[in-house]
Amino acid sequence: MNSDIRIDMNTVPLQVREVMERLGRRGFSVYLVGGVVRDFLQGREPRDYDVATGATPDQVCGLFEKVVLTGEKHGTVTVISGDLSIEVTTLRRDGCYSDSRRPDTVLFTGNLKEDLSRRDFTINSLAADLDGNVYDFFGGLKDISGRIIRAVGDPEKRFKEDALRMMRALRIACQTGFSIEERTLESIRASRRRIARVSPERIREELNDILVSSLPHRGVELMKYCGLMGFIVPELDSLQDLRYTLEMLKNTPAGLNVRLAALLYVMGADCPPPEDRGECRYRRTDNNYNPVEEILDRLKYDRRTVQSVTAIVRERIAWVDIGLEKSIKKFMARVRPENLEDIFSLWRASAAAAGEKGSTAAVVALEERARGILENNLPLRVRDLAINGNDLKAMGIRPGKEMGRILRSLLDIVLDDPQKNQKVFLIDLVKGWKSL
Repeated sequence: MNSDIRIDMNTVPLQVREVMERLGRRGFSVYLVGGVVRDFLQGREPRDYDVATGATPDQVCGLFEKVVLTGEKHGTVTVISGDLSIEVTTLRRDGCYSDSRRPDTVLFTGNLKEDLSRRDFTINSLAADLDGNVYDFFGGLKDISGRIIRAVGDPEKRFKEDALRMMRALRIACQTGFSIEERTLESIRASRRRIARVSPERIREELNDILVSSLPHRGVELMKYCGLMGFIVPELDSLQDLRYTLEMLKNTPAGLNVRLAALLYVMGADCPPPEDRGECRYRRTDNNYNPVEEILDRLKYDRRTVQSVTAIVRERIAWVDIGLEKSIKKFMARVRPENLEDIFSLWRASAAAAGEKGSTAAVVALEERARGILENNLPLRVRDLAINGNDLKAMGIRPGKEMGRILRSLLDIVLDDPQKNQKVFLIDLVKGWKSL
């Protein structure tokens, strides 16, 4: 029904208003729908803009120049307006769901209430017309006021229609601080096995949003409570106590890589120390099994993310002798520069989670020394040496194990004394070794 609540349409981006106004001028009903209305009511900036209309996809395509057919079969097209992509969906009624994701059939309808009845949660079942009037048929405004996430109608039916809605409920709870209504929460527990039918890519995107939210630890707690963890990261589900992991998540900044590393930190506890070769290399565990890499691959993370998170998780401050600058340099040589800040953040979080003030101080001291090394541009890796493989080849040394051994030996000397990183000195040193 039409409520007394309104949103200020002047706060809606001009591109979105222009799309709505063009549809309205042609006589079609048109509304902002879903999470965008909720976000405006809460004073949050929406990430996406969804529009519902009485116009069919063909009619929408006829009105706009730049249209992408993102889901024409289900009534959805994407209108490109300036730098915004706006999903425009025909008001519809859904048929049966056989794949726990999309309806097998849809029936276009001009009935707004019927369209909103198929939405996931009451707080997302709101609509606003061109004048900003808010329409609420299912108690969404009351639930926003009460900070409650409640399924529209029968929650088990909603999760049967699209199993990803279970993760979406958790994600919204983490982003807003809302509580999940008891019947909805228990329906997630009862329906948890359906999550296995959802693609890893869709699960990954919801997990990412949970992890970078203001309450990532709450999302992990809910995943464990509802039984979803056993299908998404079963390695963590088997742990009896997640308190350390939850504290890690509370104490890390909201970056995806560092939050993934915090989530999986306990999985890297048994990884062996890195090889002392002056480069970013690690000894393999038995049978080449790496639990962190296995989990990230299963969730279809891109290779760069897998490599970065794995490297961040495997580093342990215990491997660094903070009192020895050479040890700090070797640590920095192993680590890619873009991962350094995340590693320090993770170590601080680990110390806080364990309640070890001394360890926190050690991390701070290590950070200061590491930054000093970077600021002074001191040599850290083989490629930083004043000589290279071509210089050694000119001295009659063939590429291979011997050349690698010589370069690493030179690096070891330069790590002790950066002043010795001079081409003439290093060449003379190698000549002296050859004469032995």
